[in-house]
Amino acid sequence: MYVDHKQARKVFDALRSAFVSRSYPYNEAVTPQQIVGNSLEKYDKLQQARFWFYACMYMRGPIDSNFAVATLLKIFENQEGLGIFDPDNPDSQNPDVIDEVMTKHKFTRLLSDVKKFWSFSSVQLAQLYAGDPRKIYEGVTTFEEIEARCRYNPKTKSGFMGFQKKMTSMVTYFLRDLRLIGLKDFPPPVDFHLMRIMVLTGVVKLSPNDPRTFRYETSSVLGYEAVTQYLSDTGCCPIELGDCLWLLSGNLCNRSPKNREMKSFGTFDVDLIDSAATSKKKRLAAQPGLFEPDALPLHVGNETRNMRETCHKCPAFLFCKGGMPAVEYYAYGKLHLRQLVSMNK
Repeated sequence: MYVDHKQARKVFDALRSAFVSRSYPYNEAVTPQQIVGNSLEKYDKLQQARFWFYACMYMRGPIDSNFAVATLLKIFENQEGLGIFDPDNPDSQNPDVIDEVMTKHKFTRLLSDVKKFWSFSSVQLAQLYAGDPRKIYEGVTTFEEIEARCRYNPKTKSGFMGFQKKMTSMVTYFLRDLRLIGLKDFPPPVDFHLMRIMVLTGVVKLSPNDPRTFRYETSSVLGYEAVTQYLSDTGCCPIELGDCLWLLSGNLCNRSPKNREMKSFGTFDVDLIDSAATSKKKRLAAQPGLFEPDALPLHVGNETRNMRETCHKCPAFLFCKGGMPAVEYYAYGKLHLRQLVSMNK
């Protein structure tokens, strides 16, 4: 597996052109910041920075980012921008209180992890940075230094629990987009959505002997290499590049027949996993032999309404050579490339 930097230039340039002109699907897509809109303007800059810092606790796994931000905004406003969003407040440092508040608002996805991340990070933020996420960026000039401050080390109990490179780049992305910090050189958060676009368009290429199922942790290193080199070569804004890739995957690829979860076998042969609840997806994915990717080649050539309304309108259509369902990533942290088998001979 390796990065094709020439391909990255072609793909990223094409997506940026579509993004800047607000071509489909960017004309319909919204970022988490747009979901919040002007709702945070009545709060001071410190409270705004805290909101986005804590929002990153939920930017993981099967959580829908826009839903998470909209729900957290309701909780934030209910707490008047304080309470669990104030790292100096004992409530913010107590996992039981976090659990109670989130459960009251029926926001319990990943709560067993998030309440630990939230409370531990509040203690760290209060003790090391006077409760202000913006102070993490004081006295440093590179993203690598920021990552060293944020990345959690279980041996030394340093950093913020739940934060690795992706979370660090994500909180940086939010704070910089709202001009709450000045750091300009940083990579956009390379999550599943960015990796899906880069693998499907050949920016991150698989060699013939590479397995078609691989872990996010290992492949995302190449994703960061691709975006970092492109940013260095072009001077592109990292927020713009991140939005180009993230919005495309989240708004268009998710609806494409090419990314539909594979049909299950045995007693589940009438179920399509893409329409199932996440809990069911995990149960189905755990069944031995349930998925047989090679037995289910993704055929193209017979145009369908869904294909016409998704892939055929995509600004990356000419580059895209496969599909990548989300279920294996959400269940196991793995990416699975489904290659196309043309029916047009």
